[in-house]
Amino acid sequence: QTTKMSKGQATEHVYETHGATCSPEEVKDFIKEMFVLNIGRRKAGKNATPTNIEGHMGIAKTAIVELATKELTAELGYKVGFKEIALGQAEEAGDITGMPTRAVTMYKDELRTLVITDAVEAFTKSGWEIDENVPFITINLPPEWLPIKGIDPDHGILLLDDWTRTNNTIIQAIMQVLQKYKTASWSIMEGWDICLTSNMAGGDYSVVELDPAQVTRTRHIGMKFEAKDWAKWA
Repeated sequence: QTTKMSKGQATEHVYETHGATCSPEEVKDFIKEMFVLNIGRRKAGKNATPTNIEGHMGIAKTAIVELATKELTAELGYKVGFKEIALGQAEEAGDITGMPTRAVTMYKDELRTLVITDAVEAFTKSGWEIDENVPFITINLPPEWLPIKGIDPDHGILLLDDWTRTNNTIIQAIMQVLQKYKTASWSIMEGWDICLTSNMAGGDYSVVELDPAQVTRTRHIGMKFEAKDWAKWA
């Protein structure tokens, strides 16, 4: 879908969008519906599909996601948290996949687990032993922006803000996250959903143009400015 938008007095741009363009209120309702649907799918062992909100700068795309979590909290009867990362600030794949570290298999009675090398001494003092038959492996530590069990609410929305303002290396790194809600080393908490925001390609915005495989990783909905919705929010 292409949308013609005037920019200044003399320049006309054709912005590329991938979904229907809706009011902020409609976008908020869509986020809430997708949250309930995706959490149900994840609990059933099925793949969820993140929501990408496309629109111009300064129309409260980020704010509408946070507002949706507050309304979900009131409607569902449990806390729906909100965390965000500005992907435009990510510089390398490790910012997404996590930093690599060595881990070893340890056991205690019938229990077995992977333990990073920095924690082996503490586990040993608690009666755990290293399984000498299993070699050391490399794992990626979860990045700090992920929801953390026991610290963050059991349910929430993780917002990947301005995700097309990063580079192709970062976008490639989050492909599996968007499809499986996990990487090889970590998973997003079961009760959490993913939303993204982006500006449209084809105009003045400095964004990465998505290829067909990247486009199909999310459900897209456009958001337009509406004075009535802004006044209600304000």
